[in-house]
Amino acid sequence: MSMRDTFLRMLTDDEKNILHLMLEDTESGYRAKIILLKDEGYTGPEIRIATNHHDNNIRNEYIALMKKELMIWHQKSTITNSTV
Repeated sequence: MSMRDTFLRMLTDDEKNILHLMLEDTESGYRAKIILLKDEGYTGPEIRIATNHHDNNIRNEYIALMKKELMIWHQKSTITNSTV
């Protein structure tokens, strides 16, 4: 059985900027890097090589979930930082 590629929309410039800022954070930087590589057209196996990581969960569905989680995390942290 072969896995078919799941469509992921292209990142907006604002999302790319957010992800580039997240690269500096140890916790979210790894996920941000995976999302940026996918947006540049890398496949799951290519991303595993580029990140020197052997995570078999790196596939489009996982990347889409990470993208959603990171954007929600960023929105929450922006709201928290602006009210402090």
